[in-house]
Amino acid sequence: MWLLNLHFPLVLDNEALQPTELDIYYLMDTYFNLEMLTEHTCSQCGLLGGTGKRIAMINVPQVLVVHISRFDSGLHKIHHYVRFPEHLTTDHIPSGNGQSLSYRLRGLIVHVGSSIDEGHYIAYVFIQGDWFKAEDRIITPVSWHTVSKVKAYILMYEI
Repeated sequence: MWLLNLHFPLVLDNEALQPTELDIYYLMDTYFNLEMLTEHTCSQCGLLGGTGKRIAMINVPQVLVVHISRFDSGLHKIHHYVRFPEHLTTDHIPSGNGQSLSYRLRGLIVHVGSSIDEGHYIAYVFIQGDWFKAEDRIITPVSWHTVSKVKAYILMYEI
């Protein structure tokens, strides 16, 4: 299992620059992108800056858990919709032979509420070809169209 903790871009703090919709692939590209460390001093030569850091997966996880970090440092909720696919394929997670893998969405969790201090959780699960919404003791069948429109908090994919 691998946990990806995806964050919203910093420009979301500026109301005028807020996009109406984000894509999980954009958040993943940001997560796996090369980050330049300007305040890092090289232990070999003593040069400040110019060091790059990149996160890479070495072992392919059977289960991929994607956490969309919906709470800012002030613990207020970020309500933006993030588009996510039913079948996730990305070059960021290559198989042993370098091919892109495809993951199938098996479930997700939604947080309903305005802050980390209060709220309610709803689960959506894929069982034997059908989607179900589980809210407390009430379990109802739903369509993929309904599932695809929720503001996911945690997504669980499986190879």
